[in-house]
Amino acid sequence: MKRLIGLTGPSQFSTDCIQMIEERFKSDFVLLYHNDPTNLLNWMQKCCAFVVVGGVDIHPSLYLQSVLVDCNLSKFDFQRDQKELDIIDFALQHNLPTLGICRGHQLLGIYHGLAEEFEMDLTRCTVVHQPVRYNIQYSKYDTMHYVDLLDERAFSVPNPEERKTVRKVLSYDNSKVAWVNSFHHQGIRYENCRNYEQNKIKVLATAPIFWDQQNKRKSIIELMSGENWLSVQWHPEFDHDVNSTSKTVLDKFEKILEGK
Repeated sequence: MKRLIGLTGPSQFSTDCIQMIEERFKSDFVLLYHNDPTNLLNWMQKCCAFVVVGGVDIHPSLYLQSVLVDCNLSKFDFQRDQKELDIIDFALQHNLPTLGICRGHQLLGIYHGLAEEFEMDLTRCTVVHQPVRYNIQYSKYDTMHYVDLLDERAFSVPNPEERKTVRKVLSYDNSKVAWVNSFHHQGIRYENCRNYEQNKIKVLATAPIFWDQQNKRKSIIELMSGENWLSVQWHPEFDHDVNSTSKTVLDKFEKILEGK
């Protein structure tokens, strides 16, 4: 009998996540977003893992903010916010493997006490994180920016074949930098001085958002993990078959699924 993985939503990213669950994780899935609370609990109890997917903006009240003008806020779903926090709480309380993607990554950060570091709008930054805002023509397979890998022992991307020629020409060390797609305009700010271990978080990768007037870099968290969970700001379900960074993320979550 196959594993049953609960999938949140609704989301325009669900189709790719379903394909990822079925083909990559060799599992069945159940869509959790149509259920009332009682039925939702019944289905959660049948699941052995969860994927919290991308989608609309998180309501600002979840990160201690009001709705502000000129922040490129578009659409909220407060009921979905609450339901997905309930799912995250259930999963982590029962020690069930959980993968957060984009919005799901942000919700896991909020759940673990990072609400005050939430960046409501990244479209004013110098590094492009949501290319559609700038009318950039791109596909879901295109990488948009680099991420810094903070701990090679915890997460590394060994010599991706698809960047072999680029690495040869530029002679750069790929063990510390990787490249990812990007489809978001919000994020969780990375604070160098913060002790993330207190929040049971391991920050694995960050990405720049801009440099201030003192040429000091500011960054967001792109990849983090905890006990039996992993979350990522980009979308590995889109390009894991052509991007070694995304493949490595799914490899890492697969080990969590297998209990290794």
